[in-house]
Amino acid sequence: MVTKMSYWDERYNRGRRSSVYEGILKVRERMWAMIPMPLPDHVIDYGCGDTRFWLAGQYCDLTPEYVGIDSSMVAIKWLRDNFRLDAHFIYGDWQVLRDQPPAPLVLCVDVLFHILDDQEHEDTVVALAGASSCYLFLTAHVRNPYPEGACPDYLTFRPVPDLTSLGFTKIKKEVMGPIEMALFLKN
Repeated sequence: MVTKMSYWDERYNRGRRSSVYEGILKVRERMWAMIPMPLPDHVIDYGCGDTRFWLAGQYCDLTPEYVGIDSSMVAIKWLRDNFRLDAHFIYGDWQVLRDQPPAPLVLCVDVLFHILDDQEHEDTVVALAGASSCYLFLTAHVRNPYPEGACPDYLTFRPVPDLTSLGFTKIKKEVMGPIEMALFLKN
């Protein structure tokens, strides 16, 4: 059985990138349009992967303190060797978020639909909310973006969670194809 961690390590070891479905650059442009600009001085990017989200635009040098967290050691090692020298890359899951000082902007792009276990999904969302001192940007896949029968077995489809009970208000929402994007503001 392929686990989510072994899937991504194997994928990155073969030189493949994240976010391979058609139309991803248009979706990324819409995501960037929802994120508050200018970027704050401190950003946490949970599930940073190969940083394709940042490298797809002109944004990779816009925030002084960037912390990328991912569950693929292969991706983290590559980023440490190839990305900005002042960026911090941490190997781990949602529990690592508890050790980070809160950031004005926390991103979780194309990650939640990889979390199959309901309790782990809930724990991740709570940890993301705790890591944000102001804005939290989440994406979720509300339906399968892959052709019939081609969906990998490490995906699940849920809407962006309601964060009201965690002290956040949804201030922007957009659905583009299978992706729901939402920006939350801490109350």
